[in-house]
Amino acid sequence: MRKSKWYSPQLAREIVSRLYHKAKAEGIPMTQLANRIMEQALGTDPLIGYRRDTASEIAASDEYAAGPVKSPAIAPR
Repeated sequence: MRKSKWYSPQLAREIVSRLYHKAKAEGIPMTQLANRIMEQALGTDPLIGYRRDTASEIAASDEYAAGPVKSPAIAPR
C-alpha cells in the first residue's frame, strides 16, 4: 500500500466507537460525521486554518527560517 503524504492521526478506540454509533443512528457515513464535528469545532477559530504551500514557498518563507512553531497544549475536557 502506498504511504499517504497527508498526516492521518490515529483516533482512540472509544472515539471511533462513539462516532460509529452516532453516525449509524443518523444514517450517515462516519467520515461525514467526523468532518462535520471537526468543522464545527474549528470553523470559527481564526487562528486555525490550513496552508497549501509548495516546498519552495515554505523554504522561502520567514516561518521556515525561524524554525518550527510549537502548538499550544490542548487542555483535556
